[in-house]
Amino acid sequence: MSIIFTIINIKNMDGFVNAPDFSALPLFVTVVLIVFIIPVLETLVFQKIIIDGINRFRFIKNRWIAIIVSALIFSSLHYYSIWYVFLILPTGLIMAIMYDGLKRAGESPFLSITIYHMISNAIAIMLERI
Repeated sequence: MSIIFTIINIKNMDGFVNAPDFSALPLFVTVVLIVFIIPVLETLVFQKIIIDGINRFRFIKNRWIAIIVSALIFSSLHYYSIWYVFLILPTGLIMAIMYDGLKRAGESPFLSITIYHMISNAIAIMLERI
């Protein structure tokens, strides 16, 4: 979603969507931080800890509660503007649904979601640097 907004230059009253601007950082630092370190940490916190943690409660029977909570926390902690929170919410939902589905299928969700997140961030950096 952020890629689409970037391409078509969706604007709010203050200018752009107020997505983070990493263009001032050296490209190497940006890639290491945004493509490698942050996806690992965010997958750990927003999917592994939140989804697995909520699913451990026996009284919560609906898996969608964990998915929605994970996506809402993920998007709200990307608060660069209210527009960016709404922009990033579908990404949080996709990653949470993928994590939950892969875990239920007996796959390795952590690695899969981290790689998905790395690719998404790499594309966003490439578009930002064009």
